[in-house]
Amino acid sequence: MAPFRVFRIDIDKDLSGWRPEAGKTDKYGNEIEDRVYNQKDFDRELVLEKRTALVAGRIADFMRKTDPYGKTIVFCEDIDHAERMRQYLVNALPEYAQRSKRYVMRITGGFRGREGRVGQLYHA
Repeated sequence: MAPFRVFRIDIDKDLSGWRPEAGKTDKYGNEIEDRVYNQKDFDRELVLEKRTALVAGRIADFMRKTDPYGKTIVFCEDIDHAERMRQYLVNALPEYAQRSKRYVMRITGGFRGREGRVGQLYHA
């Protein structure tokens, strides 16, 4: 059995936070509260889609360099985040995902709507 490795991906927004410009709205037209959002807010109260795409891209790069068929677990905040990450990984690894619809799978332990949310979830 091969040893397992744990990698944490922190990007600039994780380390320094993110504050929306005055009057910034999400993709649904809702104004985003003017405050500094940090790592505890991401994918709970605020979704930065470019951040999700960047993380998926880094995971894809790692998988291509090591073993693209090796078992990989990506921990997510909730079911919605897991589904978004699954789709971004499919997009980041199309050469493998096209071969099998089971290449990237979402495996969760809850039921949609029962995982609980804090505050309003924004998609910026």
